[in-house]
Amino acid sequence: MAAATLKGPSAVASLGELTLFLWLGKIFYGLLYKELFLMRDRASKSKKSIVTKKILKQFDLHQVFLQAARLPMKFIPDLPASIFVFRMAQIKDKRLQWDFRDSPILMTVACRVGKTAILAALQDGGAQRDCKAMAWKKYKRLHLRPLHFAELTAAFFYYARLMNRTPKFMVIDSGDKTPTHVVQNPLQGFSMKPIFDEWNPTEFERVLAGITGFPFESVCNPGKGVASWLHDEAGKVKLKPVPNLILNQLRLA
Repeated sequence: MAAATLKGPSAVASLGELTLFLWLGKIFYGLLYKELFLMRDRASKSKKSIVTKKILKQFDLHQVFLQAARLPMKFIPDLPASIFVFRMAQIKDKRLQWDFRDSPILMTVACRVGKTAILAALQDGGAQRDCKAMAWKKYKRLHLRPLHFAELTAAFFYYARLMNRTPKFMVIDSGDKTPTHVVQNPLQGFSMKPIFDEWNPTEFERVLAGITGFPFESVCNPGKGVASWLHDEAGKVKLKPVPNLILNQLRLA
């Protein structure tokens, strides 16, 4: 992974989704595990940690999936995640060449390293990957600035919040040398209801403000739609110039 990131997004994508899933999944789980031993408030006499054992146990299935790094494991019908690789514009300031954010509740990750950016929903059953209406691939040809990628991250995380299904898996381990099988039930199930709830612009504006660091009022344009640096007023993909921001405030210039 280190060698691929030095070459760029094409090399990273060629590693395959499983490698990216394991790399991001390990970072995601490792941070939670580390916070099991970090005090929530160092100035307080309370010994409560940031993450409890009860919280960490909620990610037991993810920890099982991570064993694919050392044991033969077959995911049926496909990897239970949605992963997308994007191209970043060259940034001279090394302080802005790395960024990582995640949502433990949504099990989503956004990571920038050098000229590569990755979005991943680690356990959505491939919902965003298989949803043709989202068309994340149309952004892959662009050379994104960090602010553009932050907007993509906001949309990706918000879609994960709108998902109204809980993926179900069966882990079949025969105990011999054959691969462990992870079988996913169909997400659609017997319901005709769409897998994602209806998009709410106001809710998304709050997510966008939280991820970019902009005040809510600056991304809310009543009557004109949500502020965007990825699209023009007609909704077509068009990168807009990034404003001159204070680096230590937003890290998105």
